[in-house]
Amino acid sequence: MDSNAPMFYEMIRSDQKTREEAYRYYRSACLKFCESLIKDKAEAERMVRAVFSEIHDTESGLNPDQDFEKHLFICLRNTVFTYLKATNTCQLIQQQALQNEKTNSNQRKIRGQFIHSLMNTLIRKR
Repeated sequence: MDSNAPMFYEMIRSDQKTREEAYRYYRSACLKFCESLIKDKAEAERMVRAVFSEIHDTESGLNPDQDFEKHLFICLRNTVFTYLKATNTCQLIQQQALQNEKTNSNQRKIRGQFIHSLMNTLIRKR
């Protein structure tokens, strides 16, 4: 354990300048990490900002015995996995909706053809 870790965590939480310097220092590596997993630069930037904000806002999330960089990348990894899970769920729902729409469209078409044939049959019988 780095003996300066607790002091660094306290500075990150309390000092705006230290937070900004840490953000600038780690931003590039964090963006590369996120972009390599999600392939979306804008979303990666949003995630990095959100994780830094979360680290600043959440005292309980900071473990002074843990290396800051390790903690940062664990938080990023978890955020990326949550995003990927939500994206996958959203895509599955969209696929199901499209499939249901196709099925409903086919069913309406078949019903329309059936009703049309019944009407033709009734008209011929008169």
